[in-house]
Amino acid sequence: MSKDGSESGAEPNPTSTRGRAAAEEIIKRFPAANDTDDSDGFRDDTIAMAQVFQAAGLNLAPRLAYVGRKELYDRWGYSSLKVYATNELRLTAKEFSDLMASYTFLETFEQKVLSKPTMPTGAPPPAVIALVAKASQRDDFDEEAYAKARPKLWNPDVSDREKLKLVKETFTPVPVERPKEVIFAGFAKESRRLAKGVAAEPALPKRARELSEELAEVLEAFAKKHPPGPPAP
Repeated sequence: MSKDGSESGAEPNPTSTRGRAAAEEIIKRFPAANDTDDSDGFRDDTIAMAQVFQAAGLNLAPRLAYVGRKELYDRWGYSSLKVYATNELRLTAKEFSDLMASYTFLETFEQKVLSKPTMPTGAPPPAVIALVAKASQRDDFDEEAYAKARPKLWNPDVSDREKLKLVKETFTPVPVERPKEVIFAGFAKESRRLAKGVAAEPALPKRARELSEELAEVLEAFAKKHPPGPPAP
């Protein structure tokens, strides 16, 4: 059962046409590109088409998951699902990653959204869903924090800018500052790598080889006097 109380875990139908009928119905009503229409209906249809478009992206995800589980990509001549998606489907690596992460997140926390032919009014934009989805993959993801933020994230009266700000403030991990000793050891390692590279190029001036070797020796000696402590438990 999903986090929102809906049944989940069923095998997705790889030939599902969820959303297609809604899209076709809207397109039938939509004027030609060179027409103009200032009516509310025109605007409402434009919004509806955007919702269908967003849902269509997520509708691809269960099909891709099916292709991955059945390893159909191998039959079609690709080494992995990602390679298949980025080549044959023309998705960028980021689009593929965001799509699959978003689908997994919605399947876990917002199962009811996936049961509808269009994204509900007030749904976060795909970029915001992707950010929350990526955060949900981390070990430190706080489900209670999401539950607290959820009313605003799915509220049609809250702007996309505010939703993005909320997600960044709530789920951006606090950077862990590396100990100075670790940084010193890194400098020593990189300087030694530089010295070896310079020494391997006879065309470089002799002074460059001497300076790079001296730099490596100085940093290595300093790092040796300040070794990193044991890793935190």
